[in-house]
Amino acid sequence: IGRPDAASWKRVELKGADLSFRGPGGAAIGLQSTCGRPVASAELMARHLVIGFRERELVAAAPVEVDGGSGWSQTFDARQTGASARVKTVTRVAGRCSFDWVLVTRGPDPAAEAAFDGWWAGFRLDPQQRAEAMGRPAT
Repeated sequence: IGRPDAASWKRVELKGADLSFRGPGGAAIGLQSTCGRPVASAELMARHLVIGFRERELVAAAPVEVDGGSGWSQTFDARQTGASARVKTVTRVAGRCSFDWVLVTRGPDPAAEAAFDGWWAGFRLDPQQRAEAMGRPAT
């Protein structure tokens, strides 16, 4: 995976993320991957990302394509400890791996969402993962 627009997004460390960036207005994006354990569909795995947000309102949810495979995107508004946030996630399952991209902003932020969508859309599985995700041996 590449990186978002380098001029406005800076690499940061976020707990639990394999790769993360902070952008304009305090927006944050991150990628977390988990491999080696049984995984379910992308839609079901995406539901795990909302656990812990007691106050949330779903804005949108729909299937998406990530690197030629099926994924799931969801956007919700959340309140936690008095603060509000807009959260958008994209989940892709490939074989025994799950990949989760997360965008957190203070509210609707079309520029941050466009940067986020461009970032996760650039994701490519390595040939071994692609073969396993398609259910065939790697060549």
